[in-house]
Amino acid sequence: MKQWTTATTTTTAQRSSCAGSYANNQNDGNRHPCPKCYRSYKHRSHMIRHYRYECGTPQRFECPYCKHHLRQRTHVWTHIRTFHPNQELYCVDIATNARLTRQEHRNE
Repeated sequence: MKQWTTATTTTTAQRSSCAGSYANNQNDGNRHPCPKCYRSYKHRSHMIRHYRYECGTPQRFECPYCKHHLRQRTHVWTHIRTFHPNQELYCVDIATNARLTRQEHRNE
């Protein structure tokens, strides 16, 4: 009976990602790597969003209840629902000091 083994090597670029975590299948040809930090994404649009708004930039959005900083507004909504239930869903854009509310998408 043959036994198959796989060797896994981690490069310096993989260890120094901006978020510190990688998907399990880095060598999959269908993934889209960030040109700055080499973090990879399944969808090209997610990599572009990461590259334009997240990679190497400070966290832009803030929870109004505990001042926790996050990089995406949607992460603030999840944070508020989890840690501050029954509170109004809004966040503060640190760059402009604007109050941003969540707009519900309704099919009318």
